[in-house]
Amino acid sequence: MSSNGDHDADVWIGLGMAEAAAGTRIVPAPLADIVQGGRRIRRRRLTVVGAVALASVVALGGGALAQLRPAPTGSGSATALVPAAAPDPAAALAKRDPLRPARTLLAEGTTNGHAWKVWRAIWPLAPKERAYEQAVALWQERSAYDPRLTRPTEEFVRQYWQPDSDLVNDYVEVDGVRQGHDSGGSIVADGHISEQASRQTTFGAGMLGHYGKDDPGPFFPAEIGLVDLGPRVGKVFVTWSDGTRTEVPIVVVPFSPIRVVALAQPQDKRSTLWEFFDQDGQKMPNEGTTLFR
Repeated sequence: MSSNGDHDADVWIGLGMAEAAAGTRIVPAPLADIVQGGRRIRRRRLTVVGAVALASVVALGGGALAQLRPAPTGSGSATALVPAAAPDPAAALAKRDPLRPARTLLAEGTTNGHAWKVWRAIWPLAPKERAYEQAVALWQERSAYDPRLTRPTEEFVRQYWQPDSDLVNDYVEVDGVRQGHDSGGSIVADGHISEQASRQTTFGAGMLGHYGKDDPGPFFPAEIGLVDLGPRVGKVFVTWSDGTRTEVPIVVVPFSPIRVVALAQPQDKRSTLWEFFDQDGQKMPNEGTTLFR
């Protein structure tokens, strides 16, 4: 994925991710004793506009809905995603520690008998003098799951540090075990999105667990697609090749202006149309989303 320019995704792709936590909370980043394993995700960038990251999940297995459960809302079997409570804007942002990521359970489901969860962690915007410290913390975590990742250099981090961007990582657990095919990038920080950017429909799209000829898979029970949305998007629909139309739940991630949707690709159909509507029900332009075609 990308943000604030074409190079951001590649700059931050090797920085790291922390172990899953329950719900949405802020915790210190563990820097040791992380189970090693996994390999780096292959990611397709379908659009490169503004700041991006990705999130949320729907599970479809064997060509039919295996089980769809959004992140728990305290009622056991929820049927719709409920946006997390917004933090106190000024106070929360001012006190955020760049080494204490906010983690959000985006969604969970069961496909072919395997339970999976998708998580997002937002690592707060670090001042330039702490950017390298933060980059190393992310690398230490993520490299435990992908040993091929190279430790970032201080010169590299300082060169590509962005004064308006958080770091973001999305990752998957399967049957309670974190998987190695996660994703990393930068995302516009809360309070830094411009008026023009806030009017965009989408900021990018990609897949977790995607594989190609040189990276065979699958890696997860379901191949999960994710789309970053502008803050004005209110509804998202996908039309499939069999004529069915699905509304995809939108997740509001705390400490981030970017809203997100995700779904697992059905095994027996492909997408033919993505539609986006604002919070007043007016149709918004599709700015290039073609996920699962």
